[in-house]
Amino acid sequence: MTTDVVPISAAGQHMGKLINVIGVVVDLRSPTLTQRDEYMVTFILCDKTKSLVENGLTVRYFHRIKDDLPEIQGLDDIVVLRNIKMVEFGGKNIAISHFTSSWIVGYQSPIRKEFTIKSSGPKVKATSSEMVTINTLREFWKSRGGAASSRGVNPIALPKMEAQNGYKRKFAHIKDLQYDHFYDLMGEVVKTFPGNGSFTIYLTDYTSNPNLHCYEWPNLGERRKGSSKDDRYFYTGSKGGGSSKWPGPFGQYTLQITLWEVHADDARRIVRDGCLLNLKNVRAKRNADGKMEGALHGDRRFPDRVDISVVKDLKDPLVALLSRRKVEYKRRSESERLEYEEALRKQVEDIEEREQEEKKAAEKLNENIITLRANGVPSILVGDIMNPIDINLKETPYVNRNYRTICRVVDFLPNKLEQFCVRKEVKPKATHSIMDNQGQLMNVYSDGTEKPAFDDEDDHEGDDDDVPESQRKEWEFKFALLVEGEDGATMRLMVDDKSAQFLLKMDATDLKADPCVLAELREKLYILWGDLEERKSRKLKRLDMGKCGTGREPESRKRKSTSFKQHSKKRRRSNKNSDEEYTSGDSDNSDEDENGLIIGRSKYFAALVREYGVKRTSGEGEIYWQRMFGLFGVMIKY
Repeated sequence: MTTDVVPISAAGQHMGKLINVIGVVVDLRSPTLTQRDEYMVTFILCDKTKSLVENGLTVRYFHRIKDDLPEIQGLDDIVVLRNIKMVEFGGKNIAISHFTSSWIVGYQSPIRKEFTIKSSGPKVKATSSEMVTINTLREFWKSRGGAASSRGVNPIALPKMEAQNGYKRKFAHIKDLQYDHFYDLMGEVVKTFPGNGSFTIYLTDYTSNPNLHCYEWPNLGERRKGSSKDDRYFYTGSKGGGSSKWPGPFGQYTLQITLWEVHADDARRIVRDGCLLNLKNVRAKRNADGKMEGALHGDRRFPDRVDISVVKDLKDPLVALLSRRKVEYKRRSESERLEYEEALRKQVEDIEEREQEEKKAAEKLNENIITLRANGVPSILVGDIMNPIDINLKETPYVNRNYRTICRVVDFLPNKLEQFCVRKEVKPKATHSIMDNQGQLMNVYSDGTEKPAFDDEDDHEGDDDDVPESQRKEWEFKFALLVEGEDGATMRLMVDDKSAQFLLKMDATDLKADPCVLAELREKLYILWGDLEERKSRKLKRLDMGKCGTGREPESRKRKSTSFKQHSKKRRRSNKNSDEEYTSGDSDNSDEDENGLIIGRSKYFAALVREYGVKRTSGEGEIYWQRMFGLFGVMIKY
C-alpha cells in the first residue's frame, strides 16, 4: 500500500492494491442493504486529472453499520479515502472499501457558510499535505463551475432573482435540498396525482439527492429477486419490485411535492405532465418512509397568493441548464440501462450454471451421510479454509468460526480402529478461583493445584498409556480424519468424543476387548470412507515387509510413509502441485495416487467444520497458538 495520494488518472495502475485518493463527489447514490447484510454507498470521484463524470473513479464503500458509511452531504463534497482497494468489476476499474479503510469528508455548510470536515473516527484526521490537496481541489472545482462542469455543461451566470416584495429568493436545485428548509424550485413535471383537497406533482430538475425515493428500472426489482448474489452492483435502495409504470427519470432525481389550498386549485387548472414549473417557498420535509418530499401550503397573510406558475420564457438560463442536464441524463441512463441489463443477464446465467453444478454435486454426495444445520449455507472449498483471504494467519493464527465444505476421507489416525477409543483421565475439579500476584485469574482444584483459568489443554494424540490406572475411569473417542476437498486440498479434522458419538451413534468402549463393537464400528466407517481401511492395511503391511532383512525402512518407503501431520501440512502448502517427496516409489502401487494418498472408494459428503486454536510450546519454550479444525454435526444414517 502506498502512503501517498494517488491521482484518479493513475488509480487503475494499482489493481489489487490499497491506495489513498482525494476527489470531489460528482455522482452519489443512496445507501443500500446488500444480501450480505452490509450497507453500501456508491459514489463517483473526480479530481484535476479526471474531471468528467464518465472518467471518474467509482467507489463502493461497505459497512455493517449504516451510520459508519462516509457522511457525504451531496455533490461537490471533497472526500479523502485511505486504504481502498482497486478491483475490476463488470469490465471496469472501481474502488471498494477494505476493513482497514477510513474516510474524511469535507463540505460547505449551508448554515454557517464554512467548510466542515467529518471523518470515520476521532483519530482519523487530515494531514497537512491532505489539507493542501483538499484546498487546491476546492479552488479548482469552484473555478470550473462545480458538478455541472463534470458533465460537460459550461456554467452560465444566472441573474439575481428578486421577489415582488424585494427579498432575495431562496432558489435551489433538488440536489441541494435539506430537511426543514424552504426553497424556490424550477423543474419539469414528471407526473401528477389529484387528491382530495390536495394536488401532488412529481418534479425533477435532473439533479440527484440521496435523500429522495429511488425509482428503479422497469422489472429490475423482480429480476433481482431471483439473484443469489449480493447487491454490490446495483445502486438502488428499494427491495421491492420495479416501477414499471414510472416514466422516469430513474434513480433519485424526482421530488414529490404536495400542493394545498389555492396552490392545489390552480395546479389542477394549469399543470400538465411535461410542463416546466416554478414554485416558491416549498418546504423540504421527511415523510413516513424516511425519504424527502416537499409541501406547499397557502399563506395565511395572503390567502389568495399562488406560488406556482408555468415557465413561459424558454430562453431563461435556468431552462437552458435543465435542458442540458436532461440530455446528459438520457445519455448516461441509456448506458446504465444497458449495463444493468447485461449484468442481470450474466447473473441469470451464473445462477443457472451454479444450480446445475449444485445439482451434479448433490448427485455424487454420499446419501448415507446426514449433515445438520447446513440447509441454505453456502459451501466453501477446503483450500479456501486453509488459506483464507480475509485474515493474516501470521498476525491472527486462528479464528473461532464454522464452515461447511464438501470433502471425502482419504486417511485416518490412529492407523488401527482398535485405537479409536482411549481411556479418559479423571481430573480434579476446580472448586474456586483466586487472583495471583501478577493479576492472573487462577483456578484452584480439589487436589490443591492451581492453573490459569484460561489455560487450554494440549491436544495429545494416541492412547493414554502413561496415565495411572487409579486415574482411569471411562473411555472416549479420539481420532482424526484427513479429508480431501473438491479442489484437491486436504485438511486434518479432529473428531472428539461428542462429535464421534453423534457421527457413529455409538458410545466409546474398550475396542480391543469387545470385538462385536469393533465390527460394528468398522461397518459404520465403511459407509463413511468405503474400502479405505482395507487399502491402508495393505499399505502398512507392505511398509512392514520393506523393513525385513535390513532392519530399516527403504528410502523409497520412508518417503511414502511420511507422517500424517507432515503430509497434511505439505498438502496445505501445495494442494495442486505434486511433490517429489510423495510421488516416489513403486509404479505398480495401485492403492496410492501420485501424491501418496490412499486411493479408496469413499464418496464426498457435506461436512461441518469448526476452527479453533490450541496453545502450544515450542522446543525453545516459546508459547504459540496452533490452528486446528474439528468435525461436528455429521451423522452416519445406519
